Amino acid sequence: KYKTAVILYDLIPLLHPDLYLDNKKSKLWYKRRIEQLEKINCVLTISEHTRKTAKKYLKILDTKLFNISGAVDHSFFSCTEDAVKENYIFTVSGIDPRKNLNLLIRAFSEAVQLLNTNYQLIITCDISKEDIRASKILMKELKLDHQKVIFTGYISDKEILKLYKHCSLFVFPSWQEGFGLPILEAMACGVPVISTNAGGASETFIDNKTGILVDSNDPNFIANKLLEKLFDEEWLKEARIEAIRN
Repeated sequence: KYKTAVILYDLIPLLHPDLYLDNKKSKLWYKRRIEQLEKINCVLTISEHTRKTAKKYLKILDTKLFNISGAVDHSFFSCTEDAVKENYIFTVSGIDPRKNLNLLIRAFSEAVQLLNTNYQLIITCDISKEDIRASKILMKELKLDHQKVIFTGYISDKEILKLYKHCSLFVFPSWQEGFGLPILEAMACGVPVISTNAGGASETFIDNKTGILVDSNDPNFIANKLLEKLFDEEWLKEARIEAIRN
């Protein structure tokens, strides 16, 4: 007898069934979830991208779909004016294939060969020992010193906030996102961002002064942008000011 509303984050498994629905059990589970979703009175999406995806692929009336977007808690994610920027590039991610971490490592490897400073790439995500071993094999193939790439594993909110505030640049290489909340978290901490234009991630950019959007499948292009932006002190300064302002 009650009207029901749900929040829809994304439909990534529906868009990429080969990656996420690769067995009968998962397909059946997801099919039932979609059937439930289509019976809901009101669907609140976290991005315009997700709203349009739901409109295109699901049996839901447009009048029942509303984009409410996403946001950060500015009482927690905020800029410290005197935060000293250290020589590392930071990302908050996952081992999920769509997070594109291998591409980021490849791009960083290309960039670091031309950097005359001791930059590191710090990756925060929940990661298994097996996945770390696989990443180290990739780094060995790329002749990238394994000390240049740091996997933090799971860390506390305070620790992640510190990494945001002190990084030189935040990079978000995902090729599919419902929204891309880490981008907003980085900007709220006054950090310049390089992000892909995949899915809802581009909606987090108010303008190109706070960061840049790049092709999600081109490690050479990302490597070039890393080099270009890390040594552009004027752009970094302006991007930090705009990130705080927005």
